[in-house]
Amino acid sequence: MTAPAEQAELVRLALAGNKDAFVELIELHKDMVFGLAYQNSPDASEAEDTAQEAILRAYRDLRKLRAPERFGQWLYGITINVARERMRTSKLTVPLESAPNCARRTMHQNRRRKKTGSSPRSRPFPRNTGCRSPSAMPEP
Repeated sequence: MTAPAEQAELVRLALAGNKDAFVELIELHKDMVFGLAYQNSPDASEAEDTAQEAILRAYRDLRKLRAPERFGQWLYGITINVARERMRTSKLTVPLESAPNCARRTMHQNRRRKKTGSSPRSRPFPRNTGCRSPSAMPEP
């Protein structure tokens, strides 16, 4: 890894319009960006999209970087935020036919609660029922 002063100089060059300097900054941090994206994504394709979005945001917002010597930490934060945002906005749907019986049962219980106005349990998947949380369900 390069010294913070060298990274700061690359940031200054990139801000001055040197696109090769920005490419070099990304080359220094691409493994970290993709690794974070992969850890926080359901698959490699989604991780690539997350990493690309993080790099594009870093390029677009480079002028907002207050401490150029901390480019790596700043890019880390952007990557984490992009990954969280993509997870929050993604709509993971599982066809009802492929959902486990316990998930169907829970869905029907929730519908009944809405109709009757009763409050939901604190845990939608109670312990010892064999149900797993939606994130632990196998993909269809």
